[in-house]
Amino acid sequence: MTTPSKRILIVEDQRLIAADLASTLKRLGYDVAGSVASGEEAVPAALELHPDLILMDIRLRDEMDGIQAAEAIRARSDVPIVYLTAYADEETIARAKGTTPFGYLVKPFNERELRAAIEIAIYKHDADRLLAEERAGRRAAEEFKLLVDSVKDYAIYMLDPSGHVATWNEGARRIKGYAAGEILGKHLSVFYPPEDVEAGRPREVLQRALRDGRAEIEGFRVRKDGSRFWASTVITPMTDGAGRLHGFGHVTRDLTDRKRREEDSHLLDCATLALASSLDLSTTLPEVVRIVIPVVADGCLLDLADDAGQLVPTAIAHSDPECEAVARRLSATLPPQLGLDRGPRHVFATGISEIHPNGRDAAPAAEPLPATHPELLRRLGARSYVSLPVRCRGRTLGVLTFLRSAPFVRYAKSDLPFFEELSRRIGLAIDNARLYRQAQEAIVARDEFLQIASHELNTPLTPLRLQLDAVTRALSAAGVRNDRLSQKVAAATRQTMRLAVLVDTLLDVSRLSAGQIVLDREVFDLAAVVRDLAARFRVEAAKVGSELAAHVEGSIVGRWDRARVEQILSNLLSNAVKFGAGRPIEIRATVTGGVVRISIADHGIGIGEDAMRRIFGRFERAASLRHYGGFGLGLFMARQLAEAHGGTIVAESQPGVGSRFTVALPLEPTPLDQPRVA
Repeated sequence: MTTPSKRILIVEDQRLIAADLASTLKRLGYDVAGSVASGEEAVPAALELHPDLILMDIRLRDEMDGIQAAEAIRARSDVPIVYLTAYADEETIARAKGTTPFGYLVKPFNERELRAAIEIAIYKHDADRLLAEERAGRRAAEEFKLLVDSVKDYAIYMLDPSGHVATWNEGARRIKGYAAGEILGKHLSVFYPPEDVEAGRPREVLQRALRDGRAEIEGFRVRKDGSRFWASTVITPMTDGAGRLHGFGHVTRDLTDRKRREEDSHLLDCATLALASSLDLSTTLPEVVRIVIPVVADGCLLDLADDAGQLVPTAIAHSDPECEAVARRLSATLPPQLGLDRGPRHVFATGISEIHPNGRDAAPAAEPLPATHPELLRRLGARSYVSLPVRCRGRTLGVLTFLRSAPFVRYAKSDLPFFEELSRRIGLAIDNARLYRQAQEAIVARDEFLQIASHELNTPLTPLRLQLDAVTRALSAAGVRNDRLSQKVAAATRQTMRLAVLVDTLLDVSRLSAGQIVLDREVFDLAAVVRDLAARFRVEAAKVGSELAAHVEGSIVGRWDRARVEQILSNLLSNAVKFGAGRPIEIRATVTGGVVRISIADHGIGIGEDAMRRIFGRFERAASLRHYGGFGLGLFMARQLAEAHGGTIVAESQPGVGSRFTVALPLEPTPLDQPRVA
């Protein structure tokens, strides 16, 4: 039966024939999509009108004939073409066959022949299209199956509507360990840990996929051998056009390596924080070895070398408290077992890491530990272990050992980077603690030396000062007037006093380090002390061209150590005179809210930003020693003594403009005041 909706394009250059053909087609029940008279018109008309069939005359006017037009149309559009021509010669038919037409009618023809040619052409075109689609679908299905089977990084398989495995690819076999014959027909729950099965997770995941159209989850899955791995799973319900469920598509990716990297990074961060929390290795090292339990090891042993070069158990941790107790007991009683060809002591001797057994592809039953291996690892039930040297600065400090007792979890070379990094950080922490201990010992030795040196230097200074005083009095009593001699005695007296001040400063530094500074507080007028110091320092300031002005009104009474407060202000005034560059110096004292503030300002060379961060440090200097003398202790002593009074010193400075130091001291001591300086 003819389908009335078929639309036909007529390509005929003779108007009468084209009109008659159009009339015939309409009479036969076809729609005429259009009629053109040349090949040049036929090509765009076919692309624009999308007819179901084209009746093409071969001999057309202009340069493009019907065969050429058919070739151009078929290259751009899949539309059946039937030739209508008065020519049936061999050459024309051969050219026409090259365009794979769907019919060839020789004029004149009747309506029945025309209708038959059209129907056969349309039917053949539809049949060819359906066959091509079927072939394409079959080929796509085969290629998709080939693709799925060739994917090895993903487990791709189908579940039936009840959740049983219906298909299985090579990636699923590689990741989960089952061959297709072993798993087909088994329920999805075999891939879940027992606790998830008991909680109903497999059923819950399928229900979520049905509800949301997709379920994506991450979690532990179980291989055929019972080992667990971290997986990302996507489950998609497969339904037809009517909404009927045919099963579920299931894609699983093994993310164990990614999960391990994340865990390794987290463990290293935790270990670093633990190591950085204290320099007391007796607390940090046991905490570090416990951090890795049970994520990357069931047990961890850290042995460090003593002064004699023998390994000594330092930190032990195990996931099983009984095993940990055994390890602590055995590590204290087992002999050194030197000369063994395997184990921690062999690693310590060679400096080469050791893995036992080496590889995860070994048989499920772990290789037994060799008879020559230390009894400790054997008694702990270690099926696999890694021992690494703990090194720093080219020295082997000890050995770090990780143990695994599970039958299916073994260490491999891929585990070494994490363990080596942890070992490196432990080595750095041990070395830092050693350097800190040496630095503390050096500081103690230095402070002891300063105390001894200060006392020893003071011993000859006291009689020297007495002798100079005696010479001065003797010259005066004898009435000897020798200006040159008097000047030399006076210069020697000043240098002796300067040396005494330096010795006292060194002694104070050693006392500060030992916490032996004790404040002798008394009530006095600080304003009077400031005015007296200003008067004394005006002479020194005048020698370098500076004018020193004191701005102090009334009295400022409080409880301080007079000698130490004078020492604070003297150090600051001496600093201002030294670096004031011959410009004015001001000292001011004010009281606000129970706190006296004394500021000493100069307009000299100033202090750079970098030096400002360290000027209050011990033996620190902001200016070159070549141009400005001193030990670099004045500001250090000033701040330490101010803080001993419960006060502060604040510095403000700008290079080339000058500096201001402000001392703040409470009028009365507070409960927080300490008679020492840290």
